Amino acid sequence: ALGTQQQGIYTFWDDIEPNLGDIYWETVGTSPNQSLIVQWEEYSPWNASGGGTWQVVFEEATAEIYVIYDDVEFNGGGQDFGGSATLGIDGPQTIQHSLNNQ
Repeated sequence: ALGTQQQGIYTFWDDIEPNLGDIYWETVGTSPNQSLIVQWEEYSPWNASGGGTWQVVFEEATAEIYVIYDDVEFNGGGQDFGGSATLGIDGPQTIQHSLNNQ
């Protein structure tokens, strides 16, 4: 559960590892309308056979944060679609969107 960890954005908080992928980031646009995109590509829970891809996007102009899930079906172990993950933001205001919930 959130509220007891370090402050952060938990896009897919689970025991994950690179399947055949990596973590990429890129800044697009020009100030004051930049976006920082961080992407986990082909990552999966430790005992799953398939990799997933998702992003978090930070919008400079609006201070909005978007989490975009492209593929989180891992082919096994009950972790598909967030079945064993926590999704949310922990900080001065904690927002827990999902906890071990598909």
